[in-house]
Amino acid sequence: MRLLAALLIACLSVAEAAAGAWTLAKGSGQIIMTTGRKIAPIGAYFSGLPEKDSNTAQIFVEYGVAERWTLGAMLQSDISTTDLEALEIRAGAHLRHRLWQGAQGDVISAQLGFAAPIERWIVGKDLADSLPHSVPEAHLRALYGRGWEWGLGNSFISTEGGFHWRGEGAANELQFDFTAGHETWKGVLGLLGIYSTLPLGGGGEHSLKLAPSIAWTIWPRIGRNDKKPEGKVNPNTVQLGISWDALNPRDGLGAQISLWRSF
Repeated sequence: MRLLAALLIACLSVAEAAAGAWTLAKGSGQIIMTTGRKIAPIGAYFSGLPEKDSNTAQIFVEYGVAERWTLGAMLQSDISTTDLEALEIRAGAHLRHRLWQGAQGDVISAQLGFAAPIERWIVGKDLADSLPHSVPEAHLRALYGRGWEWGLGNSFISTEGGFHWRGEGAANELQFDFTAGHETWKGVLGLLGIYSTLPLGGGGEHSLKLAPSIAWTIWPRIGRNDKKPEGKVNPNTVQLGISWDALNPRDGLGAQISLWRSF
């Protein structure tokens, strides 16, 4: 369960790097590097020319700054190969505080964060203003997470919801996320994420993203007769997954790979 607990604190979504309700221990950290590609229509993955083709790269870092307090930062880029003006580079930070922890390890937390577009500093404000999502954002979220052991392995759920303020006249949003995971074999974790967005006012877009993935901890490898690592466990994990918006199927299918590294 010690290894699973480390995974729960790690990235729970390969579609968009994010952590669950758990906080990191003071002095420990997690870095998650993600790269992905999104193509529409889906059939263009196999043949034909895509109508939309974009590449995503993200670095997500979290660090336990104090007991029950975790500080995070993110840098993300989205670049289209079919629309040369579709460029987005974002930087952000967040602070998560664990409000309560139950006897079974379930937790309730609150998180405050912001993100800002920085592509306008690179390509110029005129081009940046033409991008529909190139606006500053801030969020306030409530989070709940629980993990447990049972006869078929180890499982967890993580839920969160909150208000997202978007600047420059863009529609504000309510976002609700749910992630479930199950570890049948040591170090192999199956995940399913459901991420919904409800815009407040006109101009926004409803979304319901489904993101199944599988994560494999390549170190440490703990078998039935292996000696378990002594002291702190810093797992190295590879996560493979896809994401699809059920309310906007014309947006295509995303495929991602993430590398998790504790420090």
